Amino acid sequence: MRSGLLIAGSFVVAAAGLGFGGIQLRRAQSETARLRALEQEVTAVQAQVAALHSEASRVVERETVFRWIAEDRAQQEQAKKKELDRLVEERSLVWSQKVAKTHGLTDEQRRGLLEVFELQRSKSDGWIRRMAAAPMDTDALNRIYHELVDWRLAELEKRLDAPTALEINRDPFWLAAVGAAEADSR
Repeated sequence: MRSGLLIAGSFVVAAAGLGFGGIQLRRAQSETARLRALEQEVTAVQAQVAALHSEASRVVERETVFRWIAEDRAQQEQAKKKELDRLVEERSLVWSQKVAKTHGLTDEQRRGLLEVFELQRSKSDGWIRRMAAAPMDTDALNRIYHELVDWRLAELEKRLDAPTALEINRDPFWLAAVGAAEADSR
C-alpha cells in the first residue's frame, strides 16, 4: 500500500509540478508578449523621436535661411545707404563749388557753405517730421519753414558776410540743391 501511496503521491507531485510548470509557462508567454509589446512601443517612440529630430532640423535650417536672408538684406541696405551718402556728398561738393563760383567765394567760404549744407541735411528729418505732424495747419507749416530759413541764414552768416549769406540763402540754385539733397537722403 505504501507503494500505492507513493505512486499516488508522486503522481500528485508530478501533476502539481506540471500545473506549476504550466503556470510558469503561461507567465513566461505573458512576459514574452509584454516584452514584445514594449519593444514595439520603444520602436514607435524611437520613430517619433526621429521624426521630431528631423522636424527640428528643418526648423533650424529654415531659421538659418531666414537669418541669412535678413543679414543679406541688411548688407544691401547698408550698401545702398553708403552709395547714397557718397552720391549726396559728391553732389554737395559740386553744388558748393558752383554756388562758390557764382558768388565769388573763397575755398574757406565754400567749405563753410558745405558745412551748412551738411548740417541742414542732418537736421532735415526733424523738420520733415514736424511738418508731417501738422499737414493741415498752414500757420504751423509756415512757422516751421521760416525756422528753417532763419536757421540756415544764421548758419550762413556765421561762415560768410551777411549780404553774401542773404544772397546765397535766396539763390534758387542753392535752394534747389538743398531740396534735391534732402530728397535723395530719404
